[in-house]
Amino acid sequence: MKRVLRTCAVSLGLCAAMLAGSAAQAQTPPVKDPVALYAKGKAAVEKGDFQGALAALEPSYAALPSPNTLLLVAHAKRGLGRKVDAAREYERVAADADAKIKAGEARYQATLQEAKKWIETLATELGQVNLRIAHAPDSATVSINGEKVKALRDGEHLTVSTFWVLPGHVEIKVEGEGKTKDASADVTAGGKADLNIDLAPPPVAPVPKAPTPEPDTGSKKIPMGFWIAGGAGVAGLAVFGIFGAMAKSDYDELQTCSPRCAESERSTADSGKTKQTVANIGLVVGGVGLATAAGILLFAPKKPSNQPTVGMSLGPGAVTVQGRF
Repeated sequence: MKRVLRTCAVSLGLCAAMLAGSAAQAQTPPVKDPVALYAKGKAAVEKGDFQGALAALEPSYAALPSPNTLLLVAHAKRGLGRKVDAAREYERVAADADAKIKAGEARYQATLQEAKKWIETLATELGQVNLRIAHAPDSATVSINGEKVKALRDGEHLTVSTFWVLPGHVEIKVEGEGKTKDASADVTAGGKADLNIDLAPPPVAPVPKAPTPEPDTGSKKIPMGFWIAGGAGVAGLAVFGIFGAMAKSDYDELQTCSPRCAESERSTADSGKTKQTVANIGLVVGGVGLATAAGILLFAPKKPSNQPTVGMSLGPGAVTVQGRF
């Protein structure tokens, strides 16, 4: 410091620069040795001081990444009850150690086995969520229980695989390009929830057209009873006409011998009476049938004009059925 003061007497500008450099050097903390931090953190894990272990191990891993350091970080988080974080760290350890073993560093074999053992253990205590998201843009964001999750592109889908969660109810939200989709699931300890989410909007259902009221033309719908009663009436009148004519023929034949006819004409008289009786019955049946049909037609409900219509008319020696379709 005395040397600095002497230099200040010679050059004020040089003095200021050197004093600033000395102050900056005094304020900069010395860089800690990541190996020493690793040793300190390992000792803290063995003592059960998991918070102190993280304070040493995390900066050690940041300065010198190693699967062995990360394994101790996972142990410390598990000791603090942060099982979800620990499971994720164990997975990172397994991936890093496996890559180094394949690169020829066999010393990480024990680290890999230790990480796999704890992954299997925590898998029985935690749940997992797997997502498959259709119609999602690359910019889509995925949140599980409020935590942002990285989704990977798999062809036309985005996927989230083996996301560790605490057992219980899980809320999922997917957002992208103005579209949002919410989903949920209940996950048990040791269980998995596999969800398929489609970010495409639901198809718009066509609006059904209101039925067009049919105009009332004043025509009536002819019930089946009309045809039955009308048919009976026509048949009755036909019987009346036929047997009435036959009875009239017998009557005319007996008129030739009236007032006193031979005994041989008795059968003709009896036959004429029978035919007259049948004719009268046919007349009654025909009258009742036609009257009934007329009543049914009179009180029948109206029908729309576009419905088929059927009518019947009586003619000499024929019954005519007419229809419009």
